[in-house]
This record gives sequence, structure tokens and C-alpha cells, in this order.
Amino acid sequence: YLLDIDNYLYEDIKDRVNFLQTNLGYEKISFEDESFDVLTMLTVLEHLENPFFTIREVARIMKKGGILFLYIPHIFNIRSRLKFLFQGDLNSYSKENNHISLFTKAIFAKVILKDFKINKTVYSEGYIKIFNKKIKFKNQFLAKYFGSEVLYILEKIN
Repeated sequence: YLLDIDNYLYEDIKDRVNFLQTNLGYEKISFEDESFDVLTMLTVLEHLENPFFTIREVARIMKKGGILFLYIPHIFNIRSRLKFLFQGDLNSYSKENNHISLFTKAIFAKVILKDFKINKTVYSEGYIKIFNKKIKFKNQFLAKYFGSEVLYILEKIN
């Protein structure tokens, strides 16, 4: 199943997925409780006006022990912290894009870790710019401090 607010799928893949058009931030997801073992939310939550409702719905339709792949902007990397310090904004959040929701560590714990536990955290490839040249870090230790996205592999506990 694929859920989204807009039906923008190309004709050649429409026959291979079940598409449900829904407003994830406000509409109940049309599945029974505990329907799924695995769900993916890749760059979704930061676009929603009401991500808290969506997380409650995701927790409702997931089976206990189910796995949620949650991919969100990594607002705690060094570049984002410096941008906030000097400009009052975070990386991945600007007037030009449609990212409107973010999760501090405390909000993440209260909203997501209420029903899920983190099994694994994977950071996107990190980089720094020196003289307009990107130096990339594939190593997870460095990516934790320089990566721009983070993937949480979460297990439903309640």
C-alpha cells in the first residue's frame, strides 16, 4: 500500500501498488488496528501540520513487534546547530521548502518512543564544505555529526 495526499504516481507503476489518497495529518488511516508488520515513513513527518495525529494512527495500525522505518531531517548535526546559533534556523528548514514540523529529542521521546523503541539509528552520509568542495563522511561516527538525515528503525512496543 502507498498512502499520500496527492496521486502523482506514474502510469507504469499504478498497477503494482495499492494507492490510497489521504491527508495523513487529519484523516484516520483506513486500516484496522494492528494490520501491519512493517511500515515506512520516508521524509513524511516534517511535511505534516499535525504529525502527532499521524504517529498515533501509525501506532494504531501496527502490530506489536512491528517495525517502522522512519526517515527524518537530522536537526542535531553540527551544521544545523551552527546555522541555528548564527541564523535562528535549522538545516532542512527554510522559507523555500515545505518542512514545517520538527522533533526535538524530548518531543521525539514523548510522541514516538511512547509506542516504539529504537532498534537502530542510521545517519545519512555526512559532509563538510572546505573551499566550496564537499568532503564526505560515510563512517557512521562522523555521519552522526555531519549527516543531514537520520533513519530510525523502530519496533512497536505497545
